[in-house]
Amino acid sequence: MFKIGLQLAILGLHLLKGGGVVLLFSNDSGNVEFEHFNKLAEKFGIQFNYDSKNRVTDEEFEMGTIKVPADNKILKTAKQIYIKEYSSLTVKMPAVTELQDGDNKVIAVAKVGKGTVFAVGDPWFYNEYDDAEKYRCIWKTTRYLKTL
Repeated sequence: MFKIGLQLAILGLHLLKGGGVVLLFSNDSGNVEFEHFNKLAEKFGIQFNYDSKNRVTDEEFEMGTIKVPADNKILKTAKQIYIKEYSSLTVKMPAVTELQDGDNKVIAVAKVGKGTVFAVGDPWFYNEYDDAEKYRCIWKTTRYLKTL
């Protein structure tokens, strides 16, 4: 698996201070290398937990939906998203939780310099579930992400 090196972490910090954006898309436990990835994420107040949330059984796709509050600052037009088998987050300053499902923190954002870090524990969150025919209950997730 790919390991986050010190040089990549330093590059990310420089990008952020100048106004860049760093996207941290992890995975659930068993499908990602957490040790090094979390060393980078902790610089921004974010840790990916060694877990797997929102597991879906067979084709019960509704099990992977999460309701989005109307006042959500990131997913402004979303009512719900589809995200399965994600790693929940531990969040501390400078990061803030932007989406939570019960006790599970799903999305976090940190402001660093002039830049922004966006973190979510599912690397397929952006496009895996955009098959309208197969996932009728959740097909709008990709459209919502384009508004970020």
